[in-house]
Amino acid sequence: MTVDGKRRALVIGSQCEALWHLDCISLADELYSLLIDPTCGGCSPALDDGIGLLSNPTVDETYDSLERAVRRANNEEATLIICYLGHGDAVAKEFYLLPFNAVCPPNFRRAVDITKQIKDLLNSYQQLDGLILLVDSCASGEAAVQGAAVWSEILNRTRGRLELVTAADGRDAFDGCFTRTVIRLLQQGNPAGAAFLYGADAQREAITSCPNQVS
Repeated sequence: MTVDGKRRALVIGSQCEALWHLDCISLADELYSLLIDPTCGGCSPALDDGIGLLSNPTVDETYDSLERAVRRANNEEATLIICYLGHGDAVAKEFYLLPFNAVCPPNFRRAVDITKQIKDLLNSYQQLDGLILLVDSCASGEAAVQGAAVWSEILNRTRGRLELVTAADGRDAFDGCFTRTVIRLLQQGNPAGAAFLYGADAQREAITSCPNQVS
């Protein structure tokens, strides 16, 4: 998808039982299939047990899987691709993923503080070749504001690379439009004809394809 070398993929698609049903969550399965297709994404499953797709995980399962994925990619000096499709929310500019049993409004015990989690993991595991994080949820732009500078600084110390692309700014995302855009790019290739796809390519396409949200 992005660079030469080993690539691991973790795709999380989740409803939140405290919120309304999302019809687009099945897109996570399609995205994961493309990412692990050797002729397309060229990734391997992120977890040691050969799993790279999580459907409706709990908060604890999400935290655990993120750590396991980062640890494995670190041990292999690989690039890790993490994709999340589901509900998200921000409270006082703090952004949270809302897996299946998360509460609303979220807090760090009953939702996933992705900014802090990634920061802590990058400080603990410093052999990652790179991290690509795609977040398709409402308010996901807050993750970019909070996390990008901190994560980049950590990865720069270890010569790692970071790409973070979110579906929206601090407002709503709509019907998995960002994930649909990424799927289409993986199927059709880089519109500019380049050999690889980058986060910036997905963002540019989403600006046109998803007019109801700010990517």
